This record gives sequence, C-alpha cells and structure tokens, in this order.
Amino acid sequence: MWYALLSTIISIGTIPTALCSYISLRLKDLRAFLSTTMTGALMLIISTLVYVSKPLNLHPDIIFMLAVCPFLSVVLLLIVREVEKRLISPVVGIFLGRQIMSTTRHGELLRKLFHGLSAIIIVIYLLFGGDAAKALVLAAFLFFYTFDVLRMFFPGYSPFGRLTRLSMMRNEYWTFGPHTYFAVSATLVMMAFPVNIAVASVMAAAIGDAMAAVVGSRMGKMAMEFSRKTMEGFIAGLLSTFVVLLFFINPIAAIAGAAVFALVDLMDTLIDDNLLNSLVIATTVTFITILLS
Repeated sequence: MWYALLSTIISIGTIPTALCSYISLRLKDLRAFLSTTMTGALMLIISTLVYVSKPLNLHPDIIFMLAVCPFLSVVLLLIVREVEKRLISPVVGIFLGRQIMSTTRHGELLRKLFHGLSAIIIVIYLLFGGDAAKALVLAAFLFFYTFDVLRMFFPGYSPFGRLTRLSMMRNEYWTFGPHTYFAVSATLVMMAFPVNIAVASVMAAAIGDAMAAVVGSRMGKMAMEFSRKTMEGFIAGLLSTFVVLLFFINPIAAIAGAAVFALVDLMDTLIDDNLLNSLVIATTVTFITILLS
C-alpha cells in the first residue's frame, strides 16, 4: 500500500516538471527544456521501479514517511523560512552573503558544496546498509524537489533566498537547481543498479564534479582549446573519480568509469551534467563488470 502511495506521489511530481519544461520552451531555453524534460522522464522511471520492484527492504512505517516526505518538507521549509526571516537574516544574512560572494567565483564553490555533503551517503551505507542509503537518497530528492517547486512557484514561502540567488545563475531561476538534478539522477541509480556500484557511482560523480570545478576555477591555468574546462580541473576530476571508484570496484571498471565521466564533463552538453554523471558512470561500470565476469 505505502509503495503505491510513494509511487503516486512521485508521479504527481511530474506535473510541476512538465510546467517547467513548458516555461523553458516558451523562453527558448533549450538546455533547461531538455534537462527538465529528462527530469520528468527519470521521475516516471523511478515511480515505476518503486511500484513494481519495491526496492526498499524497510519497515512499512519508513516507506510511509518517504511517501509523505514532500508534505513534511513543505512544513519544514516554511518553519525554516520564518526562523530565517525573523532571526537569522537581520543578524548575519547580509554579512554571510557578502562573504560568500567575495570568496567564490559566481557562487561556484557554493554550488559544489552540496556535492561534497553527499559523502554522507557512504557513511550511511557502511553503517546501516544499502536500503538505508537508498532511502536517504530518495528522501533527499523529494526534499530538494519540493524546495525548488516552492522557490519557482511560491518564492515568498521559500527559505534561503539570498544563498539561492548566489548559487544559481540568472537563467536557472525557472528550472531546477543542480542539487535536484543530481538527486533525481542519484535516486534512479540507487534504485536500478547493484548497491555497491550505485553508491560508488553517485559518490564518484559528486566528488569528481566538485574537484574538477574547484581546482579548475582556483588553480586552472591551462585552458583547453575544445572546451571551457582547464587541464588542471580535468585531471583533478579524472583522478578523484578514479580514486573513489577504486574503493568499491575493480581497477579496470574504475578506470573506465572515470574516463567516461571525464569525457562527459568535457563536453558542453545540452542536458545538465548533474543529470548525466551518475548515470553514465553506473552504466559504464556495470557494463565493464559484466564483461570481466
């Protein structure tokens, strides 16, 4: 019963996604249109997997909590909004905003901070197992998705307004943020692939992308002719992805996964790379693992 409810909630969530796709199309933003459309497609796949395969071997009460997570997220975000408006913003909001803007390149470090925080998935996986890690990723996706829907359609009720403006580019206001794109991709990977490959792929994508961006923006000197990336950022992303994968899978599959990630990261794709990275790493690693076996 609760699996059916959870699947239905995720399916209903595609309605705001379709509206975002329509708005992006009207604004002639092809990248946002393709990214939001792919998000809706991935959500439908996740909904189907949840209903058909029931991938979470957890207590029914936990499944129920996941199903009502969007509603709980709204309540939590409204509470945070009130606390931020009445207590935090008057005291430290302006100072914090100036500090972040003065220490990052267009908020890039703030955008990648989320990727680094996703390392908690490894901790949950090692301490409580694969099902707990899946539940965490799914809950994170539902929370971030709800946050973005509030931000776009009900901005007066959305918290973290100053940080959101710093971390998102101007043309991203009418599309989902990188946190949501990453979370929906990670959720599908956790549901569809073996848990060790899924955890490795999600973490490798998060850390690899963050390292490539931070090193490239901070220490990048050698610009690559066929890409907006720098050689230093490319190498940092490649090596960090390989190291993370190596903790979970065999070296050959790790090399292949890191190489594919680096190639996708180099390309200026029409779909947000936060949607692609986890998926391409997991698909490549799974394919190589099958070949080697």
